[in-house]
Amino acid sequence: MRQLLRLGGRTAAAAMFTFLAMRQPLAAATFAPISGSLSLKAGTKPAQTTPAILGSASLSDNTLPSGFDFAATSLQTSIVGTRQFNFSGSASSLTNMTAPVGQPKATAGLLFEQSFTTAGPQWIEVSANVLSPPADADVAASITFGRTGQASQVSVGHTAGGTTTAAGAYAAGTFVLTGQISTAANLSGSHAGAVSGALRIAAIADFNASNSVNATDLNVIKTNFGPAVTTFATGDVDGDARTDGVDFLLYQRQFGVTLPPTAIQALPEPTSMALLPLALAAVSCLRRLGT
Repeated sequence: MRQLLRLGGRTAAAAMFTFLAMRQPLAAATFAPISGSLSLKAGTKPAQTTPAILGSASLSDNTLPSGFDFAATSLQTSIVGTRQFNFSGSASSLTNMTAPVGQPKATAGLLFEQSFTTAGPQWIEVSANVLSPPADADVAASITFGRTGQASQVSVGHTAGGTTTAAGAYAAGTFVLTGQISTAANLSGSHAGAVSGALRIAAIADFNASNSVNATDLNVIKTNFGPAVTTFATGDVDGDARTDGVDFLLYQRQFGVTLPPTAIQALPEPTSMALLPLALAAVSCLRRLGT
């Protein structure tokens, strides 16, 4: 009987330590409703504003034929599953004359904030193309990203026609991506700004739970590479149920990354949690029999 209990205790204890060592990627993110607005004013006409939404929103106005003041702004956004947020926005102000100081002939702009919460460690990438010409003091545009309530960890200004990508491993938390454009027509001509890009969320390719992405993890991708349905345990980093070139590229970008300290935690499955009382009871019995 003692031997049986000892064996059962060892089995239960082994199961307990097994599930404590398990690491599975959690659902990538829970997106909150987008917030912000688009606004403009052309000449002496009333100002206009409309909320930022998932989808498309736009405004435009002008003073023709009484003058040549024009303002326009637009924003397109979308969320793909639980792992990607896409955005594209622009604003422009135009006049054919010089405005009195502090009284621009036209203004146009937008502001949007997309926040989301992750329940576990994730790899987050922000790619942005920003038009904010340094030579035009009447245009300001940027993309920023960081934890809610903290200073921005990523800030992207004028990218000179290219795309800038910032990426890193982040412990669980709530984050916000912010885009803004402000334009004013104080001088004759067109004053335009734009932002576009994407925020992408992926698992961290630490398949063997070593708390870092290293050469051993590459073997998982190589072994399971192909069209078959896969899971994180078999190399699917981006959550599309396949181990393919995208997962390999993510692995490359993550190579050498160490998981955030608060991300090194046990992530038991619900069925494994049910074994915990049995394991504790078995250990307690063994202690009593040994006394």
